[in-house]
Amino acid sequence: MKRLGLLFIAISFLALSFNSCTTYEEGPGFTLLPAEMRIKGSWVQEALYINDQLQENTTFKLEFIFQKDGIGTRNTRIGSLSASDEIEWKLSDDKKTLLVKKTSDTEWDDFKILRLTSNELWLEEDTGILGIWQLRYKKV
Repeated sequence: MKRLGLLFIAISFLALSFNSCTTYEEGPGFTLLPAEMRIKGSWVQEALYINDQLQENTTFKLEFIFQKDGIGTRNTRIGSLSASDEIEWKLSDDKKTLLVKKTSDTEWDDFKILRLTSNELWLEEDTGILGIWQLRYKKV
């Protein structure tokens, strides 16, 4: 019985130590909650990086509310201007991309998911001329 317990501990340790099995570049390395459950909720932007440079005092804010049925809200603020859109959202089959579109649109915006925990979400978008944007969120 003691031998079986040691074997179980050894196998558990090996299973948890494989970092190559993580879905996202920035983690988490292991989680029991599926991505759909972790992404649901209200997300407030904490930081914006453009081409790996933190943007201090930015007036641009993009916030999301993801509901369980694939709908939600996107709030955009630029300075004193703000807009709110009803959206549809879904995850790609491999769970590495967040797809978002206004309910009235046909084309999806895609964000690469770099990190998704129960309270952190890091998204990356290649905006072309404006560079690669990384948006970091916390759940509220």
